[in-house]
Order: sequence, then structure tokens, then C-alpha cells
Amino acid sequence: MSVLHPTKKIEAISPIYAQKFACVGSSCEDTCCAGWGVAIDKKTYNAYQKVTSPTLKERLTQDIGRVRSQATDQNYARVKMSKVNQACPMLEDSLCAIQKELGEDKLSHTCSTFPRLSYKTGDFYQQSLTLSCPEAARLALLVDNAFEFSKTDIHVRIDTVTDFKPKFGMRMDEMNEVRFFCIKIIKAQGLPLWQKMVFLGLVCESLAADNKQASKQSAVEKIQGLFQLLEAGELGELFENINANHELQAEIFVKLWAFKTGNQYSKNQQLVDESISSHFEKSDEAVLVSKTMLTEQYKRGLVGLAVVLREHPTFFENYIINEMFRECFPFGATSPLEHYLKMIVRFGLLRFMTAIQCADDRSLPDADAMVRTVQVVCRRYQHDSKFAATINGCFNNSGWNDLNKIFRILKA
Repeated sequence: MSVLHPTKKIEAISPIYAQKFACVGSSCEDTCCAGWGVAIDKKTYNAYQKVTSPTLKERLTQDIGRVRSQATDQNYARVKMSKVNQACPMLEDSLCAIQKELGEDKLSHTCSTFPRLSYKTGDFYQQSLTLSCPEAARLALLVDNAFEFSKTDIHVRIDTVTDFKPKFGMRMDEMNEVRFFCIKIIKAQGLPLWQKMVFLGLVCESLAADNKQASKQSAVEKIQGLFQLLEAGELGELFENINANHELQAEIFVKLWAFKTGNQYSKNQQLVDESISSHFEKSDEAVLVSKTMLTEQYKRGLVGLAVVLREHPTFFENYIINEMFRECFPFGATSPLEHYLKMIVRFGLLRFMTAIQCADDRSLPDADAMVRTVQVVCRRYQHDSKFAATINGCFNNSGWNDLNKIFRILKA
């Protein structure tokens, strides 16, 4: 059989950790596809109908079904996951039977690209990884120079490269300048992460204002001006006037966590949920703990979390930078402020889930447990677009899209 999906070598900008990444295969503690819907593109589906391999033909026919409503060339068919454990029926000892028998070029686009995401952003290509992959998460979060960016040769299926278009009245080169300046903000030394993220909110607010009215000053110049104020320490009064509201943070994020527990088709999801649940009871409808007790556990956890992070001080910064680069922040939503809100909600949830696991200073989690929590957050929450839309809608409808309120859930 000829090559189904040929690849092309292109030069792309990528963080160092992504350049080091390689799938660990059957050694991985999780599985890429359990509990998810795996899309099969039209070209791959049609090729599967012609497979003559006696060991695969029947399985491909029985376990892959056409999408009958609103099908597209990219979402033309779906793998029918096991009803027992929601695992892909093509897995054999944690390895894909299709790749083993037919070759990597016969995998669907979904299976071939994960966890990689490739974009054409103006005059350059970029490639990043989603941290819902355990190995990608380890490399991104624990390696000191993980987010040094450089050019590298990558091999991609051109059909899987997304062409990121200009928006909000800005040129692509301007957008890229803003994007990398935002990353520069998070990488800045000498400031706590929450202050850098507060400043990032001011930047997104400024960009949103520019969208509503013509500005004689470029977005990049305005951001650089704001950054000079930050470096000069002239925003100190702003930070001093922001008070941490631990009760509010705990109340919001325990509900978001509890909303998505259950259906544990991933071993890592089960481990993380058990670790968090051990600090309070949970029924099918609610977390059974008083606000006072929950807040105290969360505050103790934040102290323990600071201890754990001493060995990996850029842990959260690396997570934020990865999401910013991967999503072309702040241009990956309907507005820069909307994208910022999504980022804050995910960060707040991750900080809550890691902090609760640090509430007992006699048994603080190790680096592997921290990485596992990030992987679960990315796997369970970020890949669920309906959940993200519901949460953002709730925040917007309740007035929590206001920066003054958002800042209260940033400072810990």
C-alpha cells in the first residue's frame, strides 16, 4: 500500500522541551485516547475500507463508524470506544494495532499528531505540545530551560497545520509581537506569578479597548509602555490594593473540580481524584465540607505548595507559557479579555487541585504527583470545549469578567 499521509519537512519555532519529546509508547502510565472521542478523517476512513489484513479488516469495520450528522472531512468517522473502560479497541498492550500492522502513515490525523499542535502564524511555523500527555507534561514542567525557543526542523502532515489568521484589526506581525511580549511578561524575573498575571490582565484590557476605538499608538508600543511601569515598580500600589480572598477561591474551584469528577477512564485521573478526595467527603451532588474547613485546608495547602515548588520554582510559569504559546494567546478567543479569563480559570483550578494535595505537611506530594495533576487538568478540563464554554458563560453572566473581581482570585 502506498504512503497514505506523506509528511513534509519544515522549519518551525518550538520550545526546547517539545524538541526533546518522543512518545514513550507502552511505558506510558496513561493512554492517549481512553474516554475521548477519536475522530477519523475521510481519507483515512476510505483507506481503512480497503484494508485486506485478516486481523484488522473486521475490527476496522466493526469498531469505526461514520459520523451521520454534520460530518466534515476531518471528522468523517469515529472510533467506537469499549463500553467497559472506554479504551480504544485498536490497542494491544498499550500499542496501536493499526500503526503496528499498517504503519504510522495509516493513522488518522488525530492519532498521528497528538500531542503536537502545529500552526502557521504569519511568516513562520510553530509547534507546541498539549500537556494532557504525561511525557510532554514532565518535560515542560520540570526542565529548567524548557521554554527557550529556537528554530528546528519538524516533519508534519500539511493538512494538520492550522493557518492562524490576523484578527481584531491587527496585522499578523503585530499579533506575534504581542504574543511573545506576553510570554516575556510571564518569564520576567523578580515578581511573583500572580502579579505578572495581574499585569497580563491589564494588557488584555488595553488590547480590548484598542479593538473598540482606533488608536494612534500601536498595541506593541502601549504594552511596552505598561511593561516599563511594571519594571520600574510603579504598579506597586495596584498590587498592594489587591487582597487575596481564599474563601472565594476555594469555593469557586472546589465546585469546578467536583463538577468533573467521576468517569475515571484514566489511571492518572483516578489517582488525582483520590488524593484530593482524601481531604474531604464528596457525594454525587456536593463536596461535604464546611466553607471554613475548606478554606483552612486550602490555605494550609498553599503553604505546603510553596514548599513543594522550591525545587521547581518555574512549575506554574511553565504551564502558563505552554498554554499561551499553544493557543496563540491572547488571540485564541472572541477577545483578548475572554482568552485571559479562560486562562485564569484554568490556572485557579490547577492551583486549587495542587494546593489541596499539599494540605498535609507530613506527606507533601512529589514532583511526579504535581505533574500528574497538570496532565489531568489538561486532559479532563481543557479538552472539554462544552465545559469551558459553560464555565466562561457562568463567569460572564455573573459579572466575573471584570478585572477587579478576577484579580481577587489570583493573589494567593
